[in-house]
Amino acid sequence: MADFELMSDLHLDLEKNMERVKSIIRRILHVKNDTSQRGTLLLPGDVASVHTIHGQKCWIEFLSQALEYYQYIIVVFGNHEHYHGDILTSEIIFREKIISRFEEGRVVLLENQIWNHPENGIKRSEERR
Repeated sequence: MADFELMSDLHLDLEKNMERVKSIIRRILHVKNDTSQRGTLLLPGDVASVHTIHGQKCWIEFLSQALEYYQYIIVVFGNHEHYHGDILTSEIIFREKIISRFEEGRVVLLENQIWNHPENGIKRSEERR
């Protein structure tokens, strides 16, 4: 069975929060050092803005660290991801500047889609409109 963990409202673009989250990730990696049982991390919004260089760096640093333990990271935008920009370009920026840096399929942005864990043998569906 798939192992899921959830982190919400991280607000990584606030310096004090980034240091706190780094500490949490280090503890997760220390406690769960068996990488053969890597789980899935759910990020249901308010991680960091995707419209600022600082926010993008926060995303990249956090995802890089988290992928040391988690096999997959599922992202759903909250309102904070759109700060300093607009909803229409957030997904494009996130896919082009952030997700593209990682192995395909490890970081998934859900925007009007369904994702099934690969252990189920069902691939992620296309957009539902």
